[in-house]
Amino acid sequence: MTSLSTPPHDENKQEADELTTTQAAKILNISSSYLMKLINDDQIPYRQVGIHTKILLKDLLEYKKSRDANRKQGLQKLTDLSQELGFYDLERKRT
Repeated sequence: MTSLSTPPHDENKQEADELTTTQAAKILNISSSYLMKLINDDQIPYRQVGIHTKILLKDLLEYKKSRDANRKQGLQKLTDLSQELGFYDLERKRT
């Protein structure tokens, strides 16, 4: 009879995939205090290790991808609105 078991937990691998709040803030190019606001607002998953807050790299990269996509969409809306209002045409007429 075979027993099902989970593979041994590789704690070193998990630690390599985790970031401190300082590291995560640098990747996102935001302040640590703003990162903590995002964490407290449940926008970025985390875990507590004693008094330290740890963020999985994959979770941070998912948040960054979503944030960047939202920014790009917002910029496209602004561009479209500017074109509708003729702001691009005004620039060409001035030069």
